[in-house]
Parts: sequence; C-alpha cells; structure tokens
Amino acid sequence: MPNRKTQWGLIQHIINTWWPPLKGGDGAFEADISATEERLNLTLSPALREWYLPAGHRQDFIGNNDHLLALEDLKIYDDVLIFCFENQGVVAWGVRVEDLELDDPPVLVTDHDTEPPWHKSHDPFSEFMVYMVALATLISGQFSGSGSLGSKAANRLEQEYEQLYARTPSGYKLLGDSDTLIGLTNSEIAGNFDIQVATRTRAAMEHFLDIVGRHWTEISHHAQYWAHDFYDGCSDVPPRVIIQPPMTDPLVKPGVFPPCHLSSRGGKSSGYSWEQLAALNKASS
Repeated sequence: MPNRKTQWGLIQHIINTWWPPLKGGDGAFEADISATEERLNLTLSPALREWYLPAGHRQDFIGNNDHLLALEDLKIYDDVLIFCFENQGVVAWGVRVEDLELDDPPVLVTDHDTEPPWHKSHDPFSEFMVYMVALATLISGQFSGSGSLGSKAANRLEQEYEQLYARTPSGYKLLGDSDTLIGLTNSEIAGNFDIQVATRTRAAMEHFLDIVGRHWTEISHHAQYWAHDFYDGCSDVPPRVIIQPPMTDPLVKPGVFPPCHLSSRGGKSSGYSWEQLAALNKASS
C-alpha cells in the first residue's frame, strides 16, 4: 500500500501539472479546524487535517464533480463524519467517528439503498483523495473520453505512458505524461478495462487514439461545458490548461471559442445553443 506521503505527493503532482498551484489562502487555518472539532465534539485525524490545511478552500480540483465539504459544513450522521457528496446529492462519503483516531482512516460510502447502508469505499482516506482529484481532472481536460478497452490496447497504453499510481486489488491505475492523464480500472467484463482520458491538446488526444486504435468509438469530447464530439477539425483552447471553471459559475472567463465549437460539424453543444456560443465568443473576443 502506498504510504500517505507518497499519495499526497501524487496529488500535488496532479495539481501542479493540471491546475493552478496551491497558494496561501487556499487552505484552512488551525483556528478553523479547532472550531470544527469543538462544534462536532471530535478530533480530526491527521490525514484529514493534512488535506484541509493546504487545500480546504479550493473547489476547482475537488468541487467540479463531487463536492468535498468545507469545514463549516462537515456533519455527523449515523456516527459517520460526512465530508463529501456526489454531484447529484445521492451518494455520500464519510469516516466513522471512532476511526478518526487513526492517522489515515478508511472511507465509507452510502447511497441510502444498500445494505448495510455504509460500506467501505477506499482505505485509507489519502487514497480516496488521489481518486477524487484524479477523477475531477479526468473529466475536465480540453479533450476527454471514457469507455472500455481490451487488454491488448490497455497494455499498449501502459507501455507508452508513465505509471503514476497503481492500487490492488481494485486494479485502479493512473498513467500519464505532461499533457495526458489516463485512469484504468478493471471492468466487469473479464479481460476488459474501463478507461477515462483527459488531454490538454488535440495532438495529445490524437496520440492517445493512435495507440488505442482509431476504431475506438467511445465518448470523445472537446471541452466540458461547451462540449461536442471530438473530430479532425478540433483546435486547442488557449490557455493549454484546464478550461472547465467550477460548476457554481460555468461562464467565468470562458475565453475565445475555437471555430469547431461554432460549427454544426462539431456536433450538438451540451448546454448552449450555437447562438449562445456565438454571443459568448463575440463577448470574449
């Protein structure tokens, strides 16, 4: 099992590579943690403190899909400290209050329909945070895709890209380079893998498709909030970083849209009409 220092190091690497780096003011203060502990009559484990102190106020790389709660919103339910909700508010993650005495406690999950209602999601908490930051990044690249691959194609990816993370027995792996991040998970279909990919540039997505085969017909999107199907005419959106703003305000600084977003060949926009896109494009020019 990777140690906590290694997992925090990987999270820092993903943030530095794909997101604006952490800076002063992004994290909570000791006084904030003390107030939360007093309010809830508990002591946060070292691992939770190690997240909230440097990054507790950031909502981009952990709040654009599932939402990590701010300290003031932490709550106890069924003797579980709930710290994260899924984007539709159906699924919740938490740590048993009695496990907070552990340095890096296991994380439980519930969707209120399972028996027992709480069951293990990840162990430990720092591994859960690797998964969540990676997931937020994988759905936020300029170019992204998800689907399934056979073992031969998955092996080609492992030969081409650096392995950033590997976890057994789940089989979850992160691969990547400076412009590409790939998540691989064992599929329910024997010999197959579920895959998510994010790239910063069209060239990086083209390279990925060259490796897995141009016949790959799963979802390939260009951008997130103004997404359309990826095709040969797609061009990069400056700057070459994450372009999806937080879900709370999807129109923050949208930037100039490339022509493929305003062309009917690009496919149907998810969220905006072509007229809205054109107006946004004009306003940001």
